[in-house]
Amino acid sequence: RGPRPRPAATMADPASGATEGQPAEEPVHLLCPITHIMFQDPVAVCSSGHTYERAAIFEHWRRRGRPHDPLTNMELKSFSVTTNWGKRLEVAEFLRQHASYIPDGWSSRRV
Repeated sequence: RGPRPRPAATMADPASGATEGQPAEEPVHLLCPITHIMFQDPVAVCSSGHTYERAAIFEHWRRRGRPHDPLTNMELKSFSVTTNWGKRLEVAEFLRQHASYIPDGWSSRRV
């Protein structure tokens, strides 16, 4: 299943550098490879180092019945994850730059 097309949201926030009607592009590196939605609670899988949205990777593991990395298709040794604070900061910075933007799939701007 490949990435779904992303609708371009429009911005009207002069502080962000965007103007009325200008699309806000979500950077691909801020999108979860499972959901294709911007990270809100990114975690790094300890066994692989890859980052996923927490709920998405745990649901993936629940469905498979074992730890597995969907990017590499490799079985993993553990279910261990750690919060990816660097990715969270990148998302927060994107949201700071686009003050009126709510990412697709989010109910609020809370990271």
